[in-house]
This record gives sequence, structure tokens and C-alpha cells, in this order.
Amino acid sequence: MSIITMQQTEIHEIEKLFRILQNHRVHCSLELKVEEESDPLLSIVRASVSVDYFQGIDENFLLVELNNGTDFSFSESKSTFHKYVSDCQFDICISSDKFSAFFSSGELSEQAVLEARD
Repeated sequence: MSIITMQQTEIHEIEKLFRILQNHRVHCSLELKVEEESDPLLSIVRASVSVDYFQGIDENFLLVELNNGTDFSFSESKSTFHKYVSDCQFDICISSDKFSAFFSSGELSEQAVLEARD
């Protein structure tokens, strides 16, 4: 098992990565952990994804929808965003003091990796 170091990033970079998954029709997996629990509350594998960014009156949100009807809304001000891009996939972590959501892409084409690194 190798250890990766994720880079902190902004919500719009995470939106871009989800759009790459959406545009290249790459599935992702999700593990949702709540508070200090060591086991995930929810795990989903091979889900297609769509994403939208919403600007609210007092808050901005990233809405991530998985193909099984599971939707997640992440607050820009109450969440932190991290990413890791390798040669063949990327990982996303969105977290707060209450939860951590880890998304891992399936295998990406060279073009999708280039887009993710751009």
C-alpha cells in the first residue's frame, strides 16, 4: 500500500475534475465517513457522476449526483477540498468537521489526465 499526499484546492478545481469524469464517462467510487468512525457509513462503486455549482444568496454549493440517485451538496465555506492526480486516475476528498467524502476515479485516458493537470 502506498501513501499519497493530497493537495488542498478550491471548489472550482473539484468541479472541473468531476466534469472530466462526466465528459469522459468515467465511473468513480465513493466512501463517506462520518465524524470519527473508522468504517465508511456509505460506499458506492462504479457510479457515473454529474456535477453542478450553485451560487446562493449567502452560500455557494457543489452538487454531486451519482447515477444511483444519490446526491451530495457540499458547502464551499464549510468544506475543505483536496485532490491527487496520478498518471491514470485521480482522487478527491471533500471534508468538514462532520464528514469526509472520498471519491476515486476509474482509469482515465491520457487526454483526461492532461485535462485534470491543466
